[in-house]
Amino acid sequence: MINIIMNITLTFDNPHSAAKYIVDHCTETSVFCFEGDLGVGKTTTIQEMCRLLGYLGEVSSPTYALVNEYPVKHGIIFHMDLYRLKDIDEALDIGIEDYLFDSKGTCFIEWPSLIQDNIELDRYDIIIKKVSDSDNTRQLSIKYIKY
Repeated sequence: MINIIMNITLTFDNPHSAAKYIVDHCTETSVFCFEGDLGVGKTTTIQEMCRLLGYLGEVSSPTYALVNEYPVKHGIIFHMDLYRLKDIDEALDIGIEDYLFDSKGTCFIEWPSLIQDNIELDRYDIIIKKVSDSDNTRQLSIKYIKY
């Protein structure tokens, strides 16, 4: 059974403020699924979250590597990009369940639709949408899903 515990929407004009809100308020689980159109700011928001969590190195999109790992004081951050995967079997082949269930790390997942309906896990679904082309404003919708 799925329970949506939190469902909020906020508007922001820079990725740092969105990242800070998520880090400060979304503490129930360490799995964050980011959705949104290409170029809307998913990776940029994740970069800011990594900095806020203590990673000072370069954070880049794992589009080709599929998973990037960033060590931080409290453990490790796994940054995944599932855009190129065709189905859940490919996600299972890269060991997605190990990252999600067996590690003590924080997981940031871009393009998570392959796993959202196939793997039951507590998570935050974060959708970023562009509000206006003229002022670079974004809308952030956050749902906390508990199984």
